[in-house]
Amino acid sequence: MNMIRSTAVFAIILMLAGCVTVTDSRFTKKVDNDKAVETYVALGVGYLRSGNMPLARKKIQRALEIDPESASAHSAMATYWIERGEMGLAEKEFETAYDLDDEHSPTNYHFGRFLFAVKNDERGCELIQRAAQDVDYNARVLAF
Repeated sequence: MNMIRSTAVFAIILMLAGCVTVTDSRFTKKVDNDKAVETYVALGVGYLRSGNMPLARKKIQRALEIDPESASAHSAMATYWIERGEMGLAEKEFETAYDLDDEHSPTNYHFGRFLFAVKNDERGCELIQRAAQDVDYNARVLAF
């Protein structure tokens, strides 16, 4: 009887141990949200450039779902709205991007160009100059 009880307890322990999910092993991959946002933004911008607006919006929105506080995603969405002719929505997205990261040079450059082109706003020139001062900004030459 003791042997049957021990075997039953051991079998139950084995079954319960089989229900444990291990998520940290060499076979699992951790999600890098920053990289995912960067990838979705790049895809969205690529679709914008090719004129595929539905896919552009979908990819940029996915980036915003992953990180609603991504300045680059909000800046990309602003560019989407410009392409759609929605200047009010574009400005709102640029303002959000700027509020999230006022040191983000791509936002400063594109928001500056937007403000200068749409409103002839002096703030636009200031933002473009800030982008031009960032020696690590790849498109810095455009800001001069």
